[in-house]
Amino acid sequence: MAECNLCFSHNPNVVSEKMAAVRKGGKSPKPRKTSNQRKPIPIRDIGDVLSLLEGTINELRTEEALTHQRANSIGYLSGIILRALEVKELEDRVSTLESKLINQN
Repeated sequence: MAECNLCFSHNPNVVSEKMAAVRKGGKSPKPRKTSNQRKPIPIRDIGDVLSLLEGTINELRTEEALTHQRANSIGYLSGIILRALEVKELEDRVSTLESKLINQN
């Protein structure tokens, strides 16, 4: 291909060689994908949600390459964590106030 302006795939002079390579590639053993299915986890409260998000972010970060899609996902999930933490703080404050009111009576 050094003396041709076309690559192997587009060179009309090597059509039969290209077809042989395509057939060989189609017959070659393919790597088996391992099952990525996760076990279902119970999500009953904000703590469970926070644990799930934390685990998901850490899995995204430990992948081979941190692509912009993964980085965007991490940023998005981090925003959800911040909102969940705010809700948890409010829940804790309301719970404390309720306890104080109950104890006053």
